[in-house]
Amino acid sequence: HDWNRILEVLKMLVGLQPWLANAKCRRAGHTILMRIAAHSCTKPEFFKSVLDFLLEGRSVVDLESADKWGCTAAVLAIESRSSSVEYLRLLIQARASLTSVHDYGNILHSAAQYASIEMLEFLRTRDIVVDWKLQSRKRGWTAWDEFRWRMTGDDIQLLEYGNTRPSVAEAHTFALLYSEVRDRCLQQEHDFLEAVAGCSRGGEMVGNLEILRDWYEEMGCEADLGTVIVVENQIRNGMLDAAHETLVDKMADCRLHMRRSPWMYGSVIDPDEDKEDYQDAYKQFDDLLFEKFGTEAHFFGVGKPSEGRSEEEGGGMEEGRGGEEGGNEEQEGGL
Repeated sequence: HDWNRILEVLKMLVGLQPWLANAKCRRAGHTILMRIAAHSCTKPEFFKSVLDFLLEGRSVVDLESADKWGCTAAVLAIESRSSSVEYLRLLIQARASLTSVHDYGNILHSAAQYASIEMLEFLRTRDIVVDWKLQSRKRGWTAWDEFRWRMTGDDIQLLEYGNTRPSVAEAHTFALLYSEVRDRCLQQEHDFLEAVAGCSRGGEMVGNLEILRDWYEEMGCEADLGTVIVVENQIRNGMLDAAHETLVDKMADCRLHMRRSPWMYGSVIDPDEDKEDYQDAYKQFDDLLFEKFGTEAHFFGVGKPSEGRSEEEGGGMEEGRGGEEGGNEEQEGGL
């Protein structure tokens, strides 16, 4: 842990062979920067010195270089639970991206599995926009599935994967991060659909739909391409009123999700019971929804805001997850 000596050797080697700045080890495909970002004992000031050196001169480092699982240095900084938030802050200042997709999902998946409450709070300040419904290539799970697994899995399973059970504060903070990313995506989708619906002539609408299709694919919203296809066919057949109604219904669905507690979403983990008491986390989010939307919010069903409310009024799932209101994809567009 003689950081000064390590930096001295690093400068000498990369100075002689600049390509070493982006060279990857054979086992995991890690570059120098990835290895340091994932190292639990690295001091932030040493990390900054290395990053500054690798970003200057002939040895400009590739911040988006990924290991054999597709993880960048930024992702590894999040997944190293003992790493300082300062690592990620420095990478972002150097213009590292937070939108990469790896074998285990995206940045939301990484945060769901490993991020500390300090890291979660920091990520909330970054206005992240990534696919909140993305299913990972390895397990086919969403970020919400990953976090629910930490809440319901047994201790041996968690230990095997290097996870810990989240505290109530971590559960609430992740729910905030997840819902904020969701709402940004849905607001973008809503605004674009509104612009398309505002076109009065069929030719213009078809042109906008082609743009809309590209936008959906770029955002990773393949599941919603069905809406684009339906509207496109309606327009081509002269059914402009029907196309407009389809777009309006989809916008209403976006608004519904933005008024909903994420705790209502079913997952592949449910209906497994929580290993800890997270009632306070559920109630905190319901309270926030009530302050923001009043009786138009869709509560999970814990605490004062949802008492005495029926499902039709947005009372949520009184009997827990996995009910018709919380987990039915066809009715509510759930995960």
